[in-house]
Amino acid sequence: MLVNVIWFFIVKFAANNEFINIIFFFLCVVFLAAGIFVSFRINILGAIYYATGAYAVQHAAYSLGNIIKYILLNQEIKAEQIFNPMLEYCNAGIIPYEYNINKANEILENAGWKKKGLYREKDGIILSIDMHYIGIDPKQKAIAEILQADLMNVGIKLNLSAEESTIFYSLQSNGSFDMIFNKTWGPPFEPGTFAGSMRKPSHADYQAQSGLKEKEYINNMIDKLIVSDNTTFIAEKYEEILNIFHNEAVYLPISYELDLALVRKDRVKNFQFGNMVTEFMLHTLEPYND
Repeated sequence: MLVNVIWFFIVKFAANNEFINIIFFFLCVVFLAAGIFVSFRINILGAIYYATGAYAVQHAAYSLGNIIKYILLNQEIKAEQIFNPMLEYCNAGIIPYEYNINKANEILENAGWKKKGLYREKDGIILSIDMHYIGIDPKQKAIAEILQADLMNVGIKLNLSAEESTIFYSLQSNGSFDMIFNKTWGPPFEPGTFAGSMRKPSHADYQAQSGLKEKEYINNMIDKLIVSDNTTFIAEKYEEILNIFHNEAVYLPISYELDLALVRKDRVKNFQFGNMVTEFMLHTLEPYND
């Protein structure tokens, strides 16, 4: 299932009556695709504020529900972890961080970050995080701006940086980010193939996890998982790894993407999704006969 990317389409009709008639004959089909999330770069945030900042962000991200409703138009599902729990081996029993602005403020206050005006400071350093998004992606931009407003409410300054796409992916691969958008690959690549990529330094997930004390353990477990046929072992280890990601606040999950297809059910039948988002099963279509 894909995470945090949305596909929009608009169909315009000449007249209201025509719109009503055509909609009656359309069948909307949904396919679970990928997931969208934001990665925290632990090494760059470092000892200065990662341990507190990332947890505070989780509790302060009040508008995730509004992102689903007003930006994604309820066409995607709110995510609670990096992989959709509906996928095999991905139901890790994770309890998502709740919105709690008092908890976020408490975490920051106890860590010595004091409010001075709009933002918090400690030892003369403003509590700020740089977040990168693809400049021509209106969805990423809108999500980033909502998060910026949410974090300002608890005194965290979120600096937004619109990037050209090649620069954006270069920042992902070399770890030059504090926070950055990312997405999973969807079935059939989750969790195994995508988890396998987490071992490679050229991937954003490797960079986001590189500061974890458990990183070597995670890599060793993934090495074993991708060659194991012991389903009990696979389930237990994926549950453990997903809970590490959650407990360390490595990711801020946004949504699980859905692929939508409009089919004229008065014209064709037997529409099917393939195993991948990019697989189109046109050979299964048959003319509809009354």
